[in-house]
Amino acid sequence: MFQRTLISFLILAQLGLAARGETVSITLAGSSTVTRVLQPIKAAVEANAAVEIRLLPTGSGRGLVELAAGRADAAMLSGPLDFLLTQVDSATAERLRATPLDQLKLAMSAKADVVALLHPSNPLRRLERTQLQAVLAGKTTNWKELGGPDQAIVVILPNALDGVRATLATALLEGQAFLATARTCEKLAEIPALVAATPGALGVLTRGSLAPDSSHAELVPVLNVGLYLVVSRQKLEANPKLEQVVNSLHSRAR
Repeated sequence: MFQRTLISFLILAQLGLAARGETVSITLAGSSTVTRVLQPIKAAVEANAAVEIRLLPTGSGRGLVELAAGRADAAMLSGPLDFLLTQVDSATAERLRATPLDQLKLAMSAKADVVALLHPSNPLRRLERTQLQAVLAGKTTNWKELGGPDQAIVVILPNALDGVRATLATALLEGQAFLATARTCEKLAEIPALVAATPGALGVLTRGSLAPDSSHAELVPVLNVGLYLVVSRQKLEANPKLEQVVNSLHSRAR
């Protein structure tokens, strides 16, 4: 009875704010890839729902942390939820596993294709997925083995909470560990500059993260990153505006 009364009160409070013309703010934190997908449709959803939508590109895993802490209304993920939960701290994982969650899959698009970012001096423009798998696992260590120059491969990866890295771990390496000597960037935006400054370097990003003139190799066959919105069902029930926004973003992004 108390829970039902509380939910009713919260709904009435939201409607009261709208009636007084006050802006309701909805915060989504997480994947920078999902942020780029949602940004073009954000204004239309805001106008339709009479809300302000804040998109915070914190990275997928950190989006889950923000969701669990109550600082975000939904998490944006560019990778598998279950694996990302193994990467965040145990308190965050336990809190989210104890909460019924809805996971809405967004459309797959070219923006979510994985590509290998290369140093500008590298002439390779195509990599088989099995070749990339061998590189990331440390089994292939020189570009000469892949038809490139006689040069050591320097692997540069996003941090452990990144959604693209989570996709590589689950859909490409399939249980194998990343090579121990791989360099890690805390911020995804740092990878292109580091790759450009490091002869022999290889970084792995989504296509939408690259500049149009970047030197990169296409993966064959294509490896897609799953794009998701994750939200607590309890929050959806308590906040009709949140449900409207999440459903609208989901339908428009498909």
